Amino acid sequence: MKLKYSLSFILGAFLMVGCSDDNTIGSLAEISLDKTYLTIPEGGGNDTVNISATGDWEFEKSVVIGKDADKKDVTAELPTWLTATTLKGSAGVTQVIFHADATGSGREIPLQISIGDKRQYLVVRQGSMEATTATCAEVLAGPDGKTYRVSGTVTDIANTTYGNLYINDGTGELYLYGTLDKDGKQKNFSSLGIEKGDYITVEGPRSTYNGNGQLVNVTVLNIKKSLVKIVETPEGVIPAAGGEYNVKVAYKGSGVYPEIDANAQSWLRVVKTKFIAGIPSKIEPNPSDTVIVTFHANNNVAGARSAGVTFTSSTSGNSSSVKLQVAQAGLSGTLAVPYTVEEAIDYVKSLGDNVSPTQVYIKGYVSKVDAKGQFGATFGNGTFWISSNGTYNNGDAAKDMQVFRALWFNNQKWVEGNAPIATGAEVIICATVKKYNGVAQTDKGYVYSVNGVTTDAHGIGTKANPFSGLGAVAAANAGTSAKVYVAGKISKVASEFNANYGNASFYISTDGTYANDKAKDFEAFRVLYMGNRKWADGDKQVKVGDDVTIYGPLTVYNGVAETPANQAYIVSLNGATE
Repeated sequence: MKLKYSLSFILGAFLMVGCSDDNTIGSLAEISLDKTYLTIPEGGGNDTVNISATGDWEFEKSVVIGKDADKKDVTAELPTWLTATTLKGSAGVTQVIFHADATGSGREIPLQISIGDKRQYLVVRQGSMEATTATCAEVLAGPDGKTYRVSGTVTDIANTTYGNLYINDGTGELYLYGTLDKDGKQKNFSSLGIEKGDYITVEGPRSTYNGNGQLVNVTVLNIKKSLVKIVETPEGVIPAAGGEYNVKVAYKGSGVYPEIDANAQSWLRVVKTKFIAGIPSKIEPNPSDTVIVTFHANNNVAGARSAGVTFTSSTSGNSSSVKLQVAQAGLSGTLAVPYTVEEAIDYVKSLGDNVSPTQVYIKGYVSKVDAKGQFGATFGNGTFWISSNGTYNNGDAAKDMQVFRALWFNNQKWVEGNAPIATGAEVIICATVKKYNGVAQTDKGYVYSVNGVTTDAHGIGTKANPFSGLGAVAAANAGTSAKVYVAGKISKVASEFNANYGNASFYISTDGTYANDKAKDFEAFRVLYMGNRKWADGDKQVKVGDDVTIYGPLTVYNGVAETPANQAYIVSLNGATE
C-alpha cells in the first residue's frame, strides 16, 4: 500500500506541475525530444537526441560548474565532462550528439532547453550511479560527478546549519559541502548529533570548488561516536605576551594524550595535566572522565600564529582523536601585523612626549596631501595624512595621523620619475612615531608600500599612475584592499559585453601580449561598462589591442589575479570616457 500511495502522490505532483502556467514539464507543441534520457557507457562514447522545434531554441546555462570570487554560482550549458555538437538550433529537426570521455564510475546531469518562455528537460547519464568506496585521497583525485562512499574522522565543522565539515582518514582531508538528515533534507544537520572527533561514513557526488575536490550534500550511513571530546576552551586567543592556556577534555578511553603539531612545538608546550574521574549515576552509569590540560605559549614578537593540538583517547579495540586549533595574537606594529591608524594613535598616546624607540608599521589610506606635501625631487620626501577609511577628519586627534616628511620606497629619496602619492591609496608606513601639537605623527620613516606594491616600476594603482597588468598581478597577490586603476592593452577577450549580463571579461597587459601565465596575465573579470553601468546595445565593444583603463578592487581566484565580478568598471576605452 505504501508503494501505491507513493506512486499516486508522485504522479499527482507531476500532473500539477505539468498543468502549471510555467509550462516547464511535459510534451510541448513548440519543442519535443525523441528521447528525454540519454545513456553513455562508463568507458566513454556518444548518445544522440533529435530535437524538433517550431522556432529558435537553445540549452540554458543551468549547470553550476563552480563559484566566482563573490562565491556566486558560475553556470554553463553543460558540465565540464560533457560535450555536444551544438547547443542551439532553429525551426525543424536538429540532431545533437553528446560525448563523454571514459570515467571511473557513474555521473548524471539534468539539462534545460528553452524555446521562448517554454522549457524542456533532458537527462544525460554516464555509467552506473552506484557509489564507489574510496579513501579521501582517492576522492580528491577523482572526477567530478562520481558518487563516492568514504569514511573518516570529523576534524572540523564549518557550518552547523547545512553540515559543512571536514573529515580525515589518514590519506588526506576532504571537505563535505552539505550533509543531509536521515530523511534526505537539508539544513537539519544538528539532528544527526555529529561532533568533532566522530568517525563517520558518508556517500555523495564529487564536485570541485576553487580547485579543490569535495563531496556535496552527502548522506550519512554510519556514525561512530568519539571516545574524546573537547568540553571547554578559554575565550579569545593567547595574547602576544604569551602565558598559559587551559583546555578541558572529556574521554572514555584509557587516558588522553595531547600532541602538538611539530611546527609549533618551539613556542607551545604542555606544562600540566589534571585528571578528574567521572562519577557514575543511575542516569549515566558510564560517565566520561575529564582532564584539564595546561599549555604554555612563549612570547610572540612576530605576526599572529596558530597550532594544531590533537587529543587522542584509546581502548583495547578503539581509538579516537579530536583536533583543536590554538591561536596566539601577533605583536601589532610589525610588518606581519601593522597597526591600524587608531592603534598607532593609541600607541603614540602611551609614549607621552617621547619618540618611539623603534620603527613601527602602520597601515591606512591617504586621506589628504598637504598643500606643499607632495613628493618632490628637491627634498625627496612627502607629507600627507592617513586614516583607516581614507576620510580626512580635519585633524581629529583620534582619527587622523600625519605622515611627516616620509621618504619613498626602500627608505630612499623620491626622484623624478617616481609616482606621486594620491588620496585613496592604501599605504603601509614604516617609521618612528611621536606626538606633535597633540596629533600623532611619524618622525623618521618611509613609505613601505602603496596599494600592496613596494615599487612603482609597474604603477601604484592611482589614477595618475595606474597599474600595468604586471603591477595589478603583484598588488592582487599582495592582498591589497584598495580600489585601484589598471591600464594597458587588451591581450585576450574571454567574453564580450552582452546586453543580458552587461559585463565583459578580458585580459590586460602592457603591450597587448597574452602570456598564458598566471604570474603575468591580469584578468578584468566581468567588469561593467563606462560610467559603472551595464553595457547596452549600441555601446562600444571590446577587442584585442584596445587601450583600456579600469577601476575597482582586486582579488585572486584559482591563482589568477583579477577583479571581483561586477565590482570594477571601464574608466576609458581607446581614450573615450563617459
